Amino acid sequence: MIQKQSIRIEYKPLSTSDSATTLSGNQRQTYDVNTGYFHPDRRLDPLTLLVTCEVLDPHNLVSGVVNSALTDVMWKINGDVISSTNAQFKIGQNEEKGKLTIYKNISDSDDTTIEFEAKYMEPKSKRVAKFQRSFSLITVTEAVAQAELKLTAPIGSVQFPFVNQKGLVLQADLMRSAKKVPAAYYWKRDGVELDEKTDRLVVTDASKAGNVFQVEVADCTEKFNELVSEKVEADAEVVEWRGLLSGEGENLIIRKSELKNYWVDSYGYIVVSTGHATTDYIEVLPGSKYWFTKITNTEDSYFRWAWYDKDKNYLGRKPNPEDIFSYIVPSYVKYLRISYPMQSSPKFEKGDTATNWSPSKLDLQELITQKTAYYAEQTSLPQGYRPSIKPDTLYKSEKLLKKSYGDYDVEIHYPEVVNPDTDFVQFEAVFNNNKGVIENASDFFTIGWWKKADGTYEYKGLKIKVPFSKIEAFIASGKGVEYEIIEL
Repeated sequence: MIQKQSIRIEYKPLSTSDSATTLSGNQRQTYDVNTGYFHPDRRLDPLTLLVTCEVLDPHNLVSGVVNSALTDVMWKINGDVISSTNAQFKIGQNEEKGKLTIYKNISDSDDTTIEFEAKYMEPKSKRVAKFQRSFSLITVTEAVAQAELKLTAPIGSVQFPFVNQKGLVLQADLMRSAKKVPAAYYWKRDGVELDEKTDRLVVTDASKAGNVFQVEVADCTEKFNELVSEKVEADAEVVEWRGLLSGEGENLIIRKSELKNYWVDSYGYIVVSTGHATTDYIEVLPGSKYWFTKITNTEDSYFRWAWYDKDKNYLGRKPNPEDIFSYIVPSYVKYLRISYPMQSSPKFEKGDTATNWSPSKLDLQELITQKTAYYAEQTSLPQGYRPSIKPDTLYKSEKLLKKSYGDYDVEIHYPEVVNPDTDFVQFEAVFNNNKGVIENASDFFTIGWWKKADGTYEYKGLKIKVPFSKIEAFIASGKGVEYEIIEL
């Protein structure tokens, strides 16, 4: 009888190792609160991370880098999975598994962690190795000038109703380096919150004793910069240039720093030439292939370029009228300076083939700077804007406002002699100040006539009619014309 017994192969686990490399960009950014700029700006200089995954097999079935064979590759930002459709990231595929390109600028208020996870399965034994790696992205706010809150009362802090019936004004201005800061406002009157949400408070009912008006102001520069940035990123020219920068070869001609109305002459000198421009020194790689491209739209449409050694000593110069041609850098050349017609859309790029015109990174940044300045002048926070959560950091100030009638006097008009056949006797109070009779005095005063024991008055008003019988009773009790001025 044949006997059968089980046998199995037991493989030892795979050993793993990984290494992290920053291929381009920087894990650290600085943020300028005043301008809203990041440096580096990852929209222009993206951060590219690479995790190189290796295995060591004690059975020698596999060894070395296994990135192309990784499965279940996952990238996360602060625990959230990064989708392959997220335009702020580019996840490497195939041979580039383990690579992540980040185009997102990170707010300084965020603690940001990038996580990488992946698996590798050895095909024969089905053993699985796991890889994990994390990166910290840091943004530091550049030091900014301290803001200062100025609370002013442009019309004054005392309302004189005869002169000013529209009320007093409080103006709150949060200033930094002589420029008003976008802000949110919180007003109080004697500690009680008011509904007003703008930088200006109109007060029409200050009391004679005075009221303390307080304002708390939150710096909303970051929100303002977000609004400006949204407009800049939606600008048609910025969108076009950004697309060209990412889709075409890098243009090494920087128009921002070009020397306008100069060219390289036949002796290598930089001399005046209207309508032309010359670059600064462009570093090139000896033995590499570069392309010149432009659009011919002037009578003199030549490229002219001079070449220099590593110490920027002049070596030679050459012109070429063609719109597209290649150039292989000689071994002794380290720098070029290139001249071109200013309206010819020139491009100088490294590569095996020429590509369409695109801006340099610095020229795109200059365009963004210009657009940012433009939209900053066209943008403001929404009327009455306040953050959803009141910030902890607030600038505070307060001011006392009150109402005063100033100097005035009153004349009481009434008949000194009364006919006993009269039914009513009229009394009238007329108020005067240094400008004459006070108009609409009843808006500011009333008169209490003949005060009673309980503190009330027999009559109130600037003009009253008193029955003759009352007059007789007042006279009988020894009372004259008694009145009190009541300021409203």
